[in-house]
Parts: sequence; structure tokens; C-alpha cells
Amino acid sequence: MIPYSIHVAIILATCFLFYKVLLQKETFYRLNRIILLTCLSFSFIFPLIPVPKQFSLRTGLKVISSGNEAILSAEELSMPNQSTIAIEETKKPAAQVITYESSFKDQIIQWGLWIYWFGVAAFGANLLLQVSVLLYQSYRRPVIKDGIYRIIELETNKAPCSFGNSIFINPTKYDWETYNQILMHEKVHIRQGHTFDLIVAEFMLVFQWFNPFAWLYRKELESNLEFLTDDSVLNHNTIEPADYQLSLLKVSVPNFSLSIVTNYNQSLLKKRIVMMNAKKSNLHTMWKYFMLMPLFVLIISGLNKTVAVSGTTKSKGKTSLDNFYNDSTVLTKLKGSWYASIKNNKIKIEFKIESEKENHTWSSNTFNLSEFPILPRNSRSDFSLNREAGTLIFNGRFDGVQGYGNYQFIIDKNYLSFIEKQGISNIKADDYISFFMADVKKSYIKFLKNTGFKDINKDQIIAMANLNVEADYINYWRKIGYENLDLDQLIALKILKIDTSYINKIRESGYKNLTINEMVNFQNPSRANRFNNPQGSVNGSGNVRWKSDSNKSNNLSRPGTVNGKTSNGNIHSKVSLEDTLKPGSINR
Repeated sequence: MIPYSIHVAIILATCFLFYKVLLQKETFYRLNRIILLTCLSFSFIFPLIPVPKQFSLRTGLKVISSGNEAILSAEELSMPNQSTIAIEETKKPAAQVITYESSFKDQIIQWGLWIYWFGVAAFGANLLLQVSVLLYQSYRRPVIKDGIYRIIELETNKAPCSFGNSIFINPTKYDWETYNQILMHEKVHIRQGHTFDLIVAEFMLVFQWFNPFAWLYRKELESNLEFLTDDSVLNHNTIEPADYQLSLLKVSVPNFSLSIVTNYNQSLLKKRIVMMNAKKSNLHTMWKYFMLMPLFVLIISGLNKTVAVSGTTKSKGKTSLDNFYNDSTVLTKLKGSWYASIKNNKIKIEFKIESEKENHTWSSNTFNLSEFPILPRNSRSDFSLNREAGTLIFNGRFDGVQGYGNYQFIIDKNYLSFIEKQGISNIKADDYISFFMADVKKSYIKFLKNTGFKDINKDQIIAMANLNVEADYINYWRKIGYENLDLDQLIALKILKIDTSYINKIRESGYKNLTINEMVNFQNPSRANRFNNPQGSVNGSGNVRWKSDSNKSNNLSRPGTVNGKTSNGNIHSKVSLEDTLKPGSINR
């Protein structure tokens, strides 16, 4: 999809070339003004209009004539092609939070965006400065009121100009006749509201400062305003063309005014005089203006994004997501965009979260392709992933093995009610996406409760589910004498992969009665141990001295250098739940 600003730039360039080739020499100045303003406005509006697929000229899109959308089966997508993006293999479709690392292309785009918005800010500030200077001069300089007009007397050698209903002029620089002709000219600018045109053009430049055609477009718009004003002065006032043209030459000064004002003196004097003496355009040339309509149609059909038009009729007031909503669901605010890659029998989906506080939060999750029996191809469509915790609704499309679109999460009411009855504290509506991604079933929570873990929180449940802590693992530790394990200790043991094999090696080395905290720290001294917060120190021989809950000292011989040594020789260790896999940190 073409970025919006580039889309606008292309339309502006096309309109400029159309005007330059066909309309510039026509003397229908008033009509030219309307055309220039219309094209400028439409340049910013057209990119926002989706085009029915059957009217699109964009290649690679097939027209759907019925309500049945083309879909790609899991079997068809299971074979990667040359465009497949390499995906890291995962042992199980567990959701894993990752830090989003931009590719080189993404970094270039990011830098381009920063440069673009810096330019927008700079040109926006320049526009505000110009307006501020004019307003300051309007109310600080001497004023002569002439009906609706305010004549501001200047002392500097600046070209006469007008802004709003104010005329800025240094009366000491001109004779009386020239002075009156200047006022007559500027009053035409004010009556016809030319300041509006220039302000609109300046706003265009603020957002299209990088586009050379935008600057040329503004110049043509300003030139046409001068042609229109000159024509109005000569046609509706008792003034000789030769005298009026002579007054233009008298006012020639090098110090031009601000860009948002209509200047009596312009660098296009020769062009203005040529247009004043040009033959009036014939009505037979009006066909040129009607060529603008097919040009607009061509632009929209060729550049705008497409939208599929289904052949089936939906009931009034019902959206495409209504099929997923019923009395057993609760809609959450959790939504955003997704990007997917398929390899073999796995589908990796990166979720970008739309959040009031965090607009750039990413989570990557890997699923079995079999969980998505059908995927939309060629056109956007809705599909979903259902689990006990709720439904993840996707809207988008796949091109080959790549997909993109938007998503929204819906909580299952029965699941919500079950969690509330379990007394799990500090859980919010959007936290249920964590349970969904970890596929935490109600039976698993009941299992933890029945195993003896009564006071559990959401983070512990999610970590246990992600780490696949089952009954066999818990029973093993209780069987070898650790009957009072809490969930945090189990999570730490699982993270550090402390299992039967590791315990046997430790015991073979002579350490038979280690506490859980000692095993955790012995496995990885630089890791944390948040449970009983033991502290240790390192002596010169490289031995780690541990202080356990019973305040008994234990020496664990560990040759080599121990990392994590602080300036005072102490090691402070912690293992926290943040080290666990938390798929639900989509909303964290």
C-alpha cells in the first residue's frame, strides 16, 4: 500500500502537470482558481477513499463476483516458497514475548518518518511565525480604516501586500496615482478572499514540503490569483491598462513580503503583463476542463486501496464482527494490527498493540497451522482462533505465506466468571489475552488449586502454563523431599531447567541436602533469587559462600570467576517472574 503522503504527492504532481499542459494559458482565471483549489483538496481526500475491487486497475488482484471468498487451506500453505521468511523453530506453540527488532528497511522507513515529521514541524512553525508577524504589525502599526479595509502604514521598503482585510503599504514610497492603484489592486484580493487560497497552499506545503511539485503548484496558484486580480482591476475600474502596467514597474523593489500574503509586486511581472494583453480564451476550449474528471477516476482506480464487495446482503446495522459476538462473550479494548509468516506447519504472528499508553508494543506468538483451518486469500476477510479464554478475531488477507491485517480480542463470559470465582486478584479485562495466548484452561487452574496452591495470582498461572509445569514435575519434587514448594520456586526451577538429571549430578558431587534457593543460585549465580533473598559473597579462592534461611553457612566450591561481583565483593541474586515466558504481555 502506498504511504499516504506519497499518495498525495503523486496526485498533486499529476494535477500540476494537467494544469500546466492544458489550463495555464487559458484566461478563465476564476475557473482556474476553482480547479486549483479543488485539485489541491482532492489530493488529500482521494487517498482515503477505498475502491471497489472490480473498478481497480491495480495488478495482482482478482475480482470476486460472488459472496464466496477465495480461501487458502492449511495444506496449501504448508509448503513454503521462495518468498518465505525464515522463522525460528519453536518446540511448542507457546506464546513468547519478544523485542521487536526492525530490519534495515524498517530502520530506513523509521528515519524517513522522523525526517518527514521534523520538516512538518519546521514548516508549521514557519507558518505560525509569519501569521504572528502579520498580526503584530496589524495591531502595532498606524491604521487607516476604509470601510471593511484596514490600511497598515509601514516604514520599511517592503512590497505592498494584503492579508485578510489588511493592506500593508509604505505610502511615502509612491505618488498619489500609483498609491491608489495599489490600494485598488489589494482591495480586489481582499474582496475575493485570496488569503484563503494562500493559507490552504501554505498548509499543503507544511505536509508536502519534500515534494517539488507542491512548491510549483503553490506558485501556479499564486500566479493565477494575480492574473485574476489584474483582470478584475482592468475590467471593473476606469483605469488604462498601460497606466496600470506602468504602476507595476514603479513598485518593483527587491524586498518581498511574506509568502502567506498577496503581493502587489511579484517576480512574474512580465508574465502578468503578457496575460493582460493576451486574447481571451474561447468557450470551445472548455473541453479541457472536462478532462479532469476521467483523470480523477484514473488516479483513484490506479492508486487507491481496494475493498471487496460481497455478493451477499448483510442485515441492516450488522457488522462483520457481529458473527463472533453473542451473549457468552465480552468485547475488550485490546486490538491492533498483525503480521504473519507461515513455514511448514507453523504460523508465526506478530501483534502490534493499539494502546493509549503504549502505541508500539509488540508480541510474537507461534501457533500450529492446524488451528487455522482456512485463511483468506486475495481479499480481506474475517477468521478467528477460539480457545477457552475467548476468541481472537482476525481481519486481513494472505499473499502466499505472508499475511497482515487487524485483530480484536473477545473474552468468553463463562471463563471470566470462572476466574472471578477462583479469587485471582489484580486481574483486568485485557489481562485475559495472556490466559488466551498461554491457552490456560479452567481444568489447569483447578489442578493447581487441588494440588495445594490456593493463593495464586495471574502471573504465576501464566508462567506455569507457559513452562508446561504438570503434575509429574510437581510430584517429583515432593517425592524427593521438597514438599513445601511454592509456585515461585517451581517457576524458577523450571526456568533454570533444574530437573532429575541435574539433581543427580549435584548429588553425585556430594551436595545432597541443598535448599531450593541454593540450587537456584548454584545453577546460575548471576540470576536472581527473590524468594528468601539469600545473599552470598565471593572469597579469593572463587568459592561462593551462601547464607540460607537457617543462617547456616555453606561453602559451594565453584572454580573460576563468578560473574556479577559487585564493588564490595557481594553478589545479590534474584530470579523473578519477569524471567518467565509471558505471552500475555501484549497488554503490559
